[in-house]
Amino acid sequence: MNVMREFNEDVRWGRLDEASHKVPSDTRQRFYERRKGLEEELEMADSDVIAVELDKSDKKVNRATVKVDWAWTLKRVGIVEKTTTKQSWEERKEGWVMVREERLRGAPLAIFDEAPRRKELAATPASN
Repeated sequence: MNVMREFNEDVRWGRLDEASHKVPSDTRQRFYERRKGLEEELEMADSDVIAVELDKSDKKVNRATVKVDWAWTLKRVGIVEKTTTKQSWEERKEGWVMVREERLRGAPLAIFDEAPRRKELAATPASN
């Protein structure tokens, strides 16, 4: 979907004013500040939307999951890192908005949320 691709291109090229209009108004400030805070240090080298999956299971709200591959570098480090994120989108009155983005794999970066960790079940030895 075009709005999702446009959003990720806006983020990649640092057009935060445009990108921030594609997140819900109650999280817009946090979105903007997290990215703006790294603006001088972070260089987004590339972004690629690799999958878009529409979820029509809820008749009241259209949702989509978008997976994005990012290539980025912190200028002081100079090493290109790669991160794959999962974005959750919803269609609302103002149009499609990105409601959450979390890192699936690759290098962590402060602008991406971390996916919740599953609790590992500890194997306990059987008592005799």
